[in-house]
Amino acid sequence: MNFFVKYRPLLGILLIALAIFGCAKSKKTDPNQRIYVGYYQLSRDSEIDASQFKTKTGIKPHIVSWPADFSTPFPNGSVAAFQKMNIVPLISWEPRFWNQSQTVTLESIAKGSWDAYLKTWAIQIRKLEKPVLISFAPEFNSEQYPWGTPNNDQNGDRYVAAYRHVVALFRSEGVSNAIFVWTILPVSSPIAEWNDPFAMYPGDEYVDWIGLAAVNQSSDIHTMFSEALLKIAKSQPTKPVMITRYSYEPSDKSNKEVVEVLQTDLAPIKAILFSNPKILKINPEFFKQPLFQANMEEFVYLHL
Repeated sequence: MNFFVKYRPLLGILLIALAIFGCAKSKKTDPNQRIYVGYYQLSRDSEIDASQFKTKTGIKPHIVSWPADFSTPFPNGSVAAFQKMNIVPLISWEPRFWNQSQTVTLESIAKGSWDAYLKTWAIQIRKLEKPVLISFAPEFNSEQYPWGTPNNDQNGDRYVAAYRHVVALFRSEGVSNAIFVWTILPVSSPIAEWNDPFAMYPGDEYVDWIGLAAVNQSSDIHTMFSEALLKIAKSQPTKPVMITRYSYEPSDKSNKEVVEVLQTDLAPIKAILFSNPKILKINPEFFKQPLFQANMEEFVYLHL
């Protein structure tokens, strides 16, 4: 068993103590003053090429995310390649078949009909030992997806039951390195009382990170996320928050604006994933800023 997985609880306590002690001497040692930077890659390939993130500049993301459906075998090759590069994989796991060959319902997941498939993922992740982020049934407060509450008789209990079942199954299989991200849209579609994602929160024991996904880019980054952050601060104040995808056009001006807002109004954000492939050509100085010099060894403990 991997050392960090086996002794994770004790190491978490030690890390927090060291961070508190170090913070008194220098803010540079405080993991809470750092933000993890990543990419969301919209790809329906079961395996994505990790080598594309090996840039000549030596700059690489902390996290790389991509989607998978229920026809997808666990992408062991890609995940292992990213982990070898010290990049944490984030899989946006969609309970559906992209080719529509089969129908997946939230009720069938909660009742255990997909347990055999779910266990294949759990076992593979457990064997890897290093952290794997899982965003199951993301953005469920959207009418765009078949697992969305608007498409399930406006019944959020179905989503909660399915989400809890998946997490509980992984834990029953002894998977301690799967980190679950509860991902919502900052603004529900449609906006309605029955479609309030915070009323469909599975519970602290089932959520490691809270994810916010940007779909409508008509407003600035502050307007897009600030209201949701206020709600999170009231209802789930102990959970770290990440932006799981944010469309972005890099430039000197936009770089500066993102850095400033992440240090001020959006300070609770601990990770941000950009969904524009052009970000790979971003000025390396953006990543070299102290704000983004996060320690990957600290990442796994931020949700404790």
